[in-house]
Amino acid sequence: MTSNKRSISLLEQDNIPVNELFAHAHSANLTMTWILRIIGFFLLWAAFSMIFGIFESLAKVVPFIGDIV
Repeated sequence: MTSNKRSISLLEQDNIPVNELFAHAHSANLTMTWILRIIGFFLLWAAFSMIFGIFESLAKVVPFIGDIV
């Protein structure tokens, strides 16, 4: 139990010190965080490309909008 009454369950193969166990968990969390950030960035980039692609198509079809865009 921790000081705020939560339990932590971490499991590793070997018998290692607690500070090393938390260091491994922190490293794994940091890696997953950056992977999710990169995936999120590419998903946002794709979404904005699709949204603004509508304006590009509309500008090709409607002449006065093409002058504005």
